[in-house]
This record gives sequence, structure tokens and C-alpha cells, in this order.
Amino acid sequence: MPGLLDFGFNNIELWRSEEMQLVQLMIPAESAHDTVGALGDVGLLQFKDLNADKSAFQRTYANQVKRCDEMARKIRFFHDQVEKAGMTVGIRAITDKGYEMDELEGKLEELETEMLEVNGNSERLARSYNELVELQLVLEKAGSFFDQARIDAQSESFERTYSVPETMDAPLLESALPSATANTGRLGFVAGLIPQEKLNGFERLLFRATRGNMFLRQTPVGSVKDPATGEQVEKHVFVVFYAGERARTKVLKVRMVSRV
Repeated sequence: MPGLLDFGFNNIELWRSEEMQLVQLMIPAESAHDTVGALGDVGLLQFKDLNADKSAFQRTYANQVKRCDEMARKIRFFHDQVEKAGMTVGIRAITDKGYEMDELEGKLEELETEMLEVNGNSERLARSYNELVELQLVLEKAGSFFDQARIDAQSESFERTYSVPETMDAPLLESALPSATANTGRLGFVAGLIPQEKLNGFERLLFRATRGNMFLRQTPVGSVKDPATGEQVEKHVFVVFYAGERARTKVLKVRMVSRV
């Protein structure tokens, strides 16, 4: 029976707080940090805030608190970068060697500078790569337009050369035929890549700006990573044919407004 009623009150410190004494320590400012750190490692003291009515910016060690917050931000930044890279942080054994605040702050500052530089270089390389991929698509798809046009022109020229005259008055020599190229002006063209949702508006702007004096060819290329945003976007390769410097200026302005 006595054993059943034994609730452990003999070890009373487990159930209520121990008797404590209020102690005031006078510590020089240059050794306050080390002293408080050593007392915290002992684990037998509870510190009382005598400046509870003051804000964080009015406290004596406000600058040190700001530095600690900045270092915590940098550590969170490193943690986010590690998760973004899909890596895992290994657990290291705790060493007895401590780090001074100035030493730790300098090390974190150095690592953050290196990380920001690496991120900047990586973004520039990714942007350059995406721009080159888009340029390759434009060259391939636009080149196929010109190749097909060249084949069609050769076929038409062959048929015209070896066709039988329908009347006896037709000239026998090709030089006697009116030159088609003499009456045809030089055509210019502008090629590029445009998102699918902007294609219809871009075509309408070109038609209104040039009053229909242009010819637009386009073909889809599928999903392409946009150099500006880094997101996958459905795009089309377009080639705009025009005649004259005035039409060229209008086409370039429309392209600049549409940001393509």
C-alpha cells in the first residue's frame, strides 16, 4: 500500500521549481558576451529582461541583434539554395571549437557573395542558351520557307522553259520574253519567334500598319523555354515579307511593340 501511494514527492524538484535567488552581476561591456555565453552553457541561470518596455531598436545591443538576424537570413538563403539544387545536407558532428561572431559573419558574407555570383552566371548562361535555341529554330524553320520557295520557283521556270507555244506568234527565244524580274521589286523580310497567344494580334497590327502590303508565314515549333522568364511557352516561327524601306520601318516598329 505505501508503494501505491508513492507519487514521487520525495524528488520534489521534478514537480515544482527550486528555490531561486535574485542575483545582479556587474560585468564589463567588453567581456559581457563571453560571460553570458559561459553562464548559458552552465544551464543554471534564468535571465530577467530589465528593458521589457523598450523596443528592439532602443536596446543596448540592437546592432548585435541586427547582425544576428542578418546572419540568420543568409543561412536561410543557403538552405533554400540547397533545396533548390535537390541536394541533402549531411549531419556533421558538433565540435568543441566555437566561432566568433565576427569570424562567422565574415564567412557567411563571403559565401553569400560567391553564391550570388554563381547564381548570376548560371542565369546568364541559361538565358544565352535559350536565346541560341530560339535562333536555331528560326534558322531551321525560316530556312525551310526559302528552300520550298526556291524549289517552287525552279519548277515553275522549268515548266515555262519547256512548254509548247500555244500560238504561232509566240517568240522563239527566251530573251524576247518580258523579264519578270525587271518588274518585281526587291523584297525584304523579318524573321523571329512569337508566343502563340500573341500571333493573331501581331498579324492584325502588321496588316493595319502596312495596309496589307506584307506577307506573313508562320509555323509552330512547340514548347520552348522563354529566355526572359525561363518558363515553357508555346511559340511560332514567323517570317514577314515586305517591299520598301517604309514598310520595313513599320514592320520593325510593330515587332518592337509586340516584344518579339
